[in-house]
Amino acid sequence: MPQPAHGRNWSSWVNEIAVHGIEAVLRSDDADEYVSMLQQRPEWQNVSKLVALCYQAGATHVLVYGSSVGGKGCVPGWIELLVQFCPEEYRERMESTCPRGFVICRHEELENELRAVMGRNLRIEPLSLNVLAMAEHNKKFWSGCSYLPGGGWEGSILPETLWVSRCGAVRPARSFANLIYEIAACEEASATR
Repeated sequence: MPQPAHGRNWSSWVNEIAVHGIEAVLRSDDADEYVSMLQQRPEWQNVSKLVALCYQAGATHVLVYGSSVGGKGCVPGWIELLVQFCPEEYRERMESTCPRGFVICRHEELENELRAVMGRNLRIEPLSLNVLAMAEHNKKFWSGCSYLPGGGWEGSILPETLWVSRCGAVRPARSFANLIYEIAACEEASATR
């Protein structure tokens, strides 16, 4: 596990987040140091295990947000994940067992399975990279408008989110362009191993 470069303690990060917010910390030059310190926290073991279980269940990408990252979170103390699955893979699995639609059911099913395995409060939201890209674009293009077409929370979640790769690398998402860069860099590094 990476070690913090400057040796800041956890309380200094908590103060930094209280003053500037988690978005500022994750966008700063010290983001890697913060992520390294976060990964050393005992709570991160549960996050890491849940992410690994999501990948084992067929996830293609997993993002962590909320209190698990150091932000306020929708439900303080819960582990909050955005999970993307390859639609073809779980459509086949869910068509016969899910009357309401495979996207909603797959995430609810996974959330229930992981809650039972881990005994933890968690929240899993569906992730669509296409929706994130469009929401971020619309947020920039339509800034200042009271109505945000295609927007909502998706347009503002990435700066407060960490992407966790299949091999366990943890990187700040920051923006859609940065997220895609991180995914590509990780996949390239995995391909050369």
